[in-house]
Amino acid sequence: MNYIKNKIQTIHLNRMAIVYIRQSTMRQVLEHKESTDRQYQLKMKAMDLGWKEEDIEVIDEDQGESGASSEKRTGFKYLTSQVALGNVGAIFGLEVSRFTRNCKDLYMLLELCIMNETIIIDDDGIYGPGDYNDKIILGIKGLMSETELHILKCRMHGAKLNAAKKGELKFCLPVGLTYNSEKKIALDPDQRIQQIFRVLFEKFKQLKTARGVVRYFNEHNLTFPTREVSGNMNSPIKWEKLYHCRVIRILNNPIYAGAYAYGQKSSKKDCEGNYKTSTKPMEEWSVLIKNHHRGYISWDEYIRNIEQMKKNDFMNKDGQKNQIAREGKALLQGMVYCGYCGRKMRIHYYKYKENEFITYLCNYDQSTFCSESCQSMTGDGIDNAISNLFLQELKSNKLNIAIKALEKLKNEKKMLLDHLMKKLEDAEYSAERARRQYNKCEPENRLVARTLETEWNEKIQLVMSIKTEIEELKENKAFQITEEQKKQIKSLASNLPEIWYNSKTSNTHKKRLLRIVIDDVILKREGYNAEVTVRWKTGTTTTLNVAIPKRMWDIKKTPSIVIDKVRELAPYKTDQQIADILNEMKLRSGTGRKFTKNIIKTLRYKHKMSFTPGSFRKDILKNEDGLYSTRGLALILNITTYQVSYLRRIGMVVGKKYKNSNRYWYDITDKKIKELKEKIEMRKKKFKYIYEAIGE
Repeated sequence: MNYIKNKIQTIHLNRMAIVYIRQSTMRQVLEHKESTDRQYQLKMKAMDLGWKEEDIEVIDEDQGESGASSEKRTGFKYLTSQVALGNVGAIFGLEVSRFTRNCKDLYMLLELCIMNETIIIDDDGIYGPGDYNDKIILGIKGLMSETELHILKCRMHGAKLNAAKKGELKFCLPVGLTYNSEKKIALDPDQRIQQIFRVLFEKFKQLKTARGVVRYFNEHNLTFPTREVSGNMNSPIKWEKLYHCRVIRILNNPIYAGAYAYGQKSSKKDCEGNYKTSTKPMEEWSVLIKNHHRGYISWDEYIRNIEQMKKNDFMNKDGQKNQIAREGKALLQGMVYCGYCGRKMRIHYYKYKENEFITYLCNYDQSTFCSESCQSMTGDGIDNAISNLFLQELKSNKLNIAIKALEKLKNEKKMLLDHLMKKLEDAEYSAERARRQYNKCEPENRLVARTLETEWNEKIQLVMSIKTEIEELKENKAFQITEEQKKQIKSLASNLPEIWYNSKTSNTHKKRLLRIVIDDVILKREGYNAEVTVRWKTGTTTTLNVAIPKRMWDIKKTPSIVIDKVRELAPYKTDQQIADILNEMKLRSGTGRKFTKNIIKTLRYKHKMSFTPGSFRKDILKNEDGLYSTRGLALILNITTYQVSYLRRIGMVVGKKYKNSNRYWYDITDKKIKELKEKIEMRKKKFKYIYEAIGE
């Protein structure tokens, strides 16, 4: 003690001393009090070393907080702030690990102590962080405490993982499951809870969407169990409306499929110090034990539900759209692929004169690389061919379809009745319990008696309302089938096309029926014919050839015989003459009209046909008759068009106009062209000599 007193200087005693007290967990605070008492005794040690009692401050705000981080430790933050202000002469602690188990926080504290000459005192001695040897010792102690924390975490996690691999790690089970007397996972003994979970899974199997399940529950006023306090298995059960997110969580949880899973999520710390959790793929789970306990569904059905929910997502992780059966007219929506590139084809709807038409197109390359699209085709004919093929395959199962339709209605009513009967039984028990509580109340205690009487009346009213629901369900005509209706159902089953093409049969139902038996459809267009390959769920394929209707511009296209005839007459006849000849031959345009001069002119320009001398085209240099245009003669003589016009006006060349054009055409021989070039060259030399003489 004398040695320690000798190392404490007056500068330290003039400032306050801080005794920092911390325990890692609340269990240590409540059950292991000896360690806490030892830390409080450090105040007496500070007084023995020379500090006055009023100059000693005890910080015990961080009791029950881990030293792995300083985020939630307000006491440690206050300690560092006082050291930074230079108000602290010494810090007392039982050991360095009590300050922090994080080297980053420790070295920050040591740097502040060095700047303000603050010393650190623990059970082993006194340390001046400004002294190099003391700083090394403190650093080693901090590193060892952080390493110790890491080792403890590894030990606990290893033991936890080992118990999970054996399926023995206990955790809070979700609603619908509980631990039995043997400490094993089992279904909730409450039959009403079991019944409602089976309804949920059965309805998702039928409707294929979580929103459809929620809609069904709301339409039939069905409630779902949940705990009043989340995460507490001892919390009482309450019944409330079913939400979409709840259905998603239940369908994604493998424990309802009888599987024991551990390590489904991973947590990562961001730059702000917050932990973000993410769900890992199934193959990366730490533990997965199938058939571990009894579940509500099988593992195969759980996998099918997961796949169905992936298909229901509007867009998956790869950026591709996954579409479920919706209200659109296209029956192959979301299940048609391109026969050339293998990508999923898109659907485009367009209206023409109040009629809606379908187009299947593959334009990935066009939208991504600005290149040409693979293919596109009208889809009405393809949908009709698929419908006919589907109805033809179902011919042998007509009677079974009718029987299943009748059984479905019976099962629907039975399922709802079972749920209401269990709900009634639960309500009657609550009412009877309220009655017993009321009878046990002393008559003189009227305040309590009135409250119990009110609760009893509410329970009785709930029982009466449930009984009313049961009676209404029994009398509901939607679930009652007469003999005549049974005959109608069986007759409709023998005439499936009548049901299929009935206006009351929605496109959504048609698509769902197709998805039951068809895996996907591959389209490959060649001209006006499409090769349709249907891949069934059984693995077999069926190939159809479907004619593609011609486009409107193809239907109104000018006949090829007309194009050939115009091409033949173009070098020798004018546009009006060609039109008269075609009309005499009783040929018509693509729209059924007689030919005119303007129609022939348009055909020539579009198909790049030869033009007569009277045609107006500036890019024609020489026609089929050997006549040169003004521009063509100018290029040959290497002069401008204005100079050619000047030569025509002075009589050196002869130009001729045709009756249907104001342009000049020149009939000139090669010999004449040679003479003109010589004369033009001589004139150029003459003018060049004159310009040179003037320049001199």
